[in-house]
Formats: sequence, C-alpha cells, structure tokens
Amino acid sequence: MNGMTSSNITRILVHGGQLAAMAKSAFPASPVEAFTDATLASVDAAAGRADLVLIEVDAASTDAIVAAIHRLALASPQPAVILTGAKIPIVLVRALLKLERSDVL
Repeated sequence: MNGMTSSNITRILVHGGQLAAMAKSAFPASPVEAFTDATLASVDAAAGRADLVLIEVDAASTDAIVAAIHRLALASPQPAVILTGAKIPIVLVRALLKLERSDVL
C-alpha cells in the first residue's frame, strides 16, 4: 500500500467475518466500521470518507463485490481495497485492477 501507515489511516471499512477484529488489532488508533450486505450496495458513498476497505469474498456474492469495486473506482479519492479469501474469483481480481491501490490476501 503506497504510503499507508497506521498513523495516516483515519477510517477503515470492513465487510465480513473476523475482519473488524483484525483491523482493530492492526490499526488500534483508527476507527473501524463494519458494513453489511445492504451497505455494500452503497459502499462508494461511505468509502469516500475511508482510507481502507477490507472485503471478505466469501461474505457476499461475487456480483455484489464487483459492483462495489466498480463504484469504488469512481470515488475520489479512492480508498485502498483489500480482498481476503481462500479462493478469489478472477473476475474480482480483474475488477481490482481498476483501482489505484488494491491487494488480495
């Protein structure tokens, strides 16, 4: 993540599983906000105020995540996005390529 440190991340959005606990542990000074399937559909509005978005690929449909990534690509500034999961469909990896800062775990 280009230039990101725990001291300059002001807000983290997470979707799925244990990501909220992991984010709070990794970035104790940054507020962590979990979002649901319903808010995944409008993640672009919330993400405009976030520095980092973490999404568990098994916690939502592939189509919903692709749509969210496409909306995040239009955000200004774009948050960094990390997808986590054991098997990440290639369509999600391709969608991530539209973002300035992204990764998979």
